[in-house]
Amino acid sequence: MLKELTVQNFALLKTLHLELDEGLMVLTGSTGAGKSIVVGAIGLLLGERAGAHLVRKGTETASVEGVFDLSGRKGLVGRLDQMGLQTEDGLVVIRRLVSRKGDSKAFLNGSRLTVSQLKEVGDLLVDLHGQHDHQSLLRPAHHLELLDDYGQLRTLREEVGEHYRSLERLHQEETALSGDVRMRGQQREFLEYQLEEIERCKPRRDEDAELEKERLVLAHIEDLFEGLKSAYGTLFEDEHSLIEGLSSVRGQLSKLSQIDEELSKSQQDCATLVYQLEELAAELRARLQALQPDPERLAEIADRLDELTRLKRKHGGSISAVLQRQQEIAAELETLTTGDRRLGEIQDEIREKEKQLGALCQKLSDSRKRSAGSLNREVEKQLKNLGMPGTRFSVEIQQQADEGGWARVPGGRYRCDASGMDQVQFLISPNPGEGYRPLAKIASGGEISRIMLAMKSILAGADQVPLLVFDEIDVGIGGQVAEVVGRALRSLGCTHQVLCITHLHQIACLAENHYLVSKEQRDGRTETVIQRLGLREREGEIARMMGGQEITPITLKHARELIRQRDRSEAKS
Repeated sequence: MLKELTVQNFALLKTLHLELDEGLMVLTGSTGAGKSIVVGAIGLLLGERAGAHLVRKGTETASVEGVFDLSGRKGLVGRLDQMGLQTEDGLVVIRRLVSRKGDSKAFLNGSRLTVSQLKEVGDLLVDLHGQHDHQSLLRPAHHLELLDDYGQLRTLREEVGEHYRSLERLHQEETALSGDVRMRGQQREFLEYQLEEIERCKPRRDEDAELEKERLVLAHIEDLFEGLKSAYGTLFEDEHSLIEGLSSVRGQLSKLSQIDEELSKSQQDCATLVYQLEELAAELRARLQALQPDPERLAEIADRLDELTRLKRKHGGSISAVLQRQQEIAAELETLTTGDRRLGEIQDEIREKEKQLGALCQKLSDSRKRSAGSLNREVEKQLKNLGMPGTRFSVEIQQQADEGGWARVPGGRYRCDASGMDQVQFLISPNPGEGYRPLAKIASGGEISRIMLAMKSILAGADQVPLLVFDEIDVGIGGQVAEVVGRALRSLGCTHQVLCITHLHQIACLAENHYLVSKEQRDGRTETVIQRLGLREREGEIARMMGGQEITPITLKHARELIRQRDRSEAKS
């Protein structure tokens, strides 16, 4: 409920602080007194358009603040939590500021809100009926909510929503896996070609370095032959070879060491050199004998190196990079293969889920159709009591066939979302013989208010919106119908906080709290003033509403009796 409403420098209101109670409250006053200003202030608090014209002349900023108590309304608190908005012990304080420049700011419990967030919050807290934007009955999207509340179909609808979200996740996975089918096929072909090329080549780690060594030898085999032959000759074969010379030196040192023992070590070192040179000569001779020209092998090596070079150029510049890429390609192909298998599984799951979702949507749709027939009769009955006897009401339920729709039912597929496959709209025929037309296009402000009153009376237990504001509900009615409207509003006040702007005493006398709106001249300026009426003041205001500005003892007595009748009926109940 709205506990407090504080307004400053808004239009003709200089300052206003109202402490509001539960049940039915009425705002009354003479025509032009400014009753609509209060509704306008509430509308501003709910996200309606702001403008510089709303700021009281001579001031810089207009402000509206509302304190809402949501204790006991866990559903609403949960919705706010989902929006990332925290309450404080069930209290929500909304504040809206409008500057002389026309700029506006909004806050919820001190945190800044965007206008769209403010509207979203406002839709949860207040239903404003009359010539205002917050007329939920004019939004076809809200019609589905009202029908489901009436038919107590929330549990079935939540089941539909769960299946829809599960199917949505499967479709997202399918999209991620499938992508562009043609592109995936091309990717597979390209990867298979690359893998086949590497596997056909069968490169070995460091193979290119080994082949380069072999190629270098074969390419310079004549140089190697001549060089080794010359080196071998110098060491061993030629006249006066190194080994022959060292052998002679060793013999001389051997004789001399018999004379000078200190030359024994030199003789041994020389012998070691002779042995080493003989081993070196043997190695050169063996290598020389192994050298064989092989043009075919040289050509084969060149071809192999060319093949490896092309492969390295494609895959990173080295044999190691080629082998690494081979592993990566195999893994990518495995992923594609696994993805294709998973894609097939998902598509099978999707077909099954679509059938399940279609069956649930059909069940929900059939339930809605049954509820719609009952709702039609109840609304028309209520409207008759509320002074609209010739008005016909109808709930239109339609589905949109769609080859790509997710609701698969026997005979076709239909577009759907988490609320099912139905599109619901309330239609009205105000006068006998006229066809049905959408409610938003045909009903007046007063009719809208009474239709909503009828709907709210029927859905009182299910509706979560705590505050209902009715403006112009009494347009075109009076007498017994006004009494029926008043009793309906009072009954609605048992489950909601109801604020009604009225010109009819039949409605005003039934309120738990009565506020009077008037204009006063203060310091040479006109101000709108609002005050809560006590019992005697209230009797006088109801008498004025009955008989005009001149209040007679008879009208005052009648007003007093009307209030007492209300009190007596309360005592009996």
